[in-house]
Amino acid sequence: MEVQDEPAGPEQLRKAFEATHEERYGYRDDQAEVELVTIRVTATVPGPDLDLEAAGAGEPERPREPAGARPAVFDGDECEAALWRGVPAEGCRLEGPAICELAEATLVVAPGWRGASGPTGTIVLERHP
Repeated sequence: MEVQDEPAGPEQLRKAFEATHEERYGYRDDQAEVELVTIRVTATVPGPDLDLEAAGAGEPERPREPAGARPAVFDGDECEAALWRGVPAEGCRLEGPAICELAEATLVVAPGWRGASGPTGTIVLERHP
């Protein structure tokens, strides 16, 4: 039930409950006692408009190729993983195994995965055969 403008009184709440119960379970019992146990409330407020491209302005130049490689272990198998330091430049492709050392986290691209860096620094990964 959605309550918006006017506060609902006990009778409106009961009618809404009975209608919802009948819709979900196929029957209603107008004589049964109804007990209100839980009320869920959701409030939303629109956030500010963001310009992601402007947010990245002034950041250091993004790398266009890996800074090197480092040993890594995936599923018990040792391998060399490409090492990226920072968010790769727009359009750069990452092929797993790779490791991106980002300012706020480390992104691991497992073997069998690849990704591309977008204009805002978002890296989208997908599995490939």
